[in-house]
Amino acid sequence: MSVGYFIFDLSNNLTEERNKTNMRHLLKKYESEILIKVNEYLTLSKVYKYMLFKNDSFISKNDFTSISKNLIEKNKVIKSLQLAPNGTVKYAYPEKGNENVYIDLFADKKRRGDAIYARDNRVSIMSEPLELFQGGIGLIIRTPIFVGKDFNTFWGFSIVILKVNDFLNTLSLPELCDGGYNYKLSVIQKNSNNKIVISESSSDDLVNAVEHEFSVLNQNWLISVDSPGKWINELEYTYKTYILVFFVFALSLITYMFYRLLIKKEKCMNCLILIP
Repeated sequence: MSVGYFIFDLSNNLTEERNKTNMRHLLKKYESEILIKVNEYLTLSKVYKYMLFKNDSFISKNDFTSISKNLIEKNKVIKSLQLAPNGTVKYAYPEKGNENVYIDLFADKKRRGDAIYARDNRVSIMSEPLELFQGGIGLIIRTPIFVGKDFNTFWGFSIVILKVNDFLNTLSLPELCDGGYNYKLSVIQKNSNNKIVISESSSDDLVNAVEHEFSVLNQNWLISVDSPGKWINELEYTYKTYILVFFVFALSLITYMFYRLLIKKEKCMNCLILIP
């Protein structure tokens, strides 16, 4: 029985590890999906950049409004498009609801660090989920723009603000629930390493979870998934249980038959000794 249980437990552990490995490969698919979608919005943030190159570092409010209106009408995830010459927001579309966004990014406590990092490193960045001046929670993509003969003069930022919930609704993560899994999608804060959960299938803590961490621009995101069935398919577990029961029964039967055979043999030996 001990041998049977050992084999049963070893088989379950191997199955669990195999299923976890398969899940890690699957989570890379969701990473790719998120990165592709973020890159779509990153490309939009560069539209104004190319226009500034073309028009000698100048863009009119009418041109900005016309382009922005066209981009937002084609994508409902975008909450706002903005331009911030020298780091101060001057243009914002739509105007309604954006009355309070005209700030100096380098002076705002929550935005200053990202703005300086993007400018000094000449890279596009994405903010952690932030409470927006327009209301609600958003993800902000900022692309620094450099102009001049050698593109060394900082012009400002092109900004795309995404509605978090609408962005999450474009992802296929919920399909994990169809397989009986629970998941959480989190953003890891850079300063504290705390996890900000932005999407989850359940508020319950995940136990024995598989985790996959990856970079989204300058942010680290984390997908965590657990299986209520301890990573073993219920049908497979039942099948193995039946095999274990059969193994124990068969082994017990063989042991009993062998024991009876020994008893019979011992009796025969005793009879031979008693015969004169």
